[in-house]
Amino acid sequence: MYYEGSRAMSQNRESKKQKKKKTVLKTVRLTEETADLLERDARTKRTTVNALISSIFTKYSEWDRYEEKFGYVSVTRQLFRTLLEAAGEEKVGKIASELTPRLHSDVMQFWFKRKDLDAFLDSFYLYSKYAGTGEGEIDQKGSEISTTIHHDLGRCWSIYLKNFIQESMRSVLGANPTFETSDDAVTIHVTI
Repeated sequence: MYYEGSRAMSQNRESKKQKKKKTVLKTVRLTEETADLLERDARTKRTTVNALISSIFTKYSEWDRYEEKFGYVSVTRQLFRTLLEAAGEEKVGKIASELTPRLHSDVMQFWFKRKDLDAFLDSFYLYSKYAGTGEGEIDQKGSEISTTIHHDLGRCWSIYLKNFIQESMRSVLGANPTFETSDDAVTIHVTI
């Protein structure tokens, strides 16, 4: 779910984080094979090896180290979609409503040391950036927030997202969002 946060909001969040962080020079020894691989991948992505390595370290610091501690499992999109469909809409919706908000609350507290609107949006930004289960943008105008999350995981995933976001927003933020869902998208509107 690549969840940019509105382009302006996302860029604003990123630029604030960038401005606060100073860089340091570190020397790292790599095998020739690893160095060659990084150079090839950097060329393919039309970036520098330094930028690629920096993005790898950023992903580790923002996602991988927490993902590991919480016991996340990586599976292919095809397997994930098949499992969702096998469980069915009702079961997926129930899981999303009952289990996930508590887990999301725990994740916010662990990663950000707080449970507020910024932690909520930051957690969705990171899930979207690294989990790969949808794309969207957050549009925030004052106290009104809206987003549409596009994905290719089917109706069950839309139901999961709707129920998960609804219950998380209720329990963490005390908000009551409204939704529009389809097989490949969920639109959320909420006033905070």
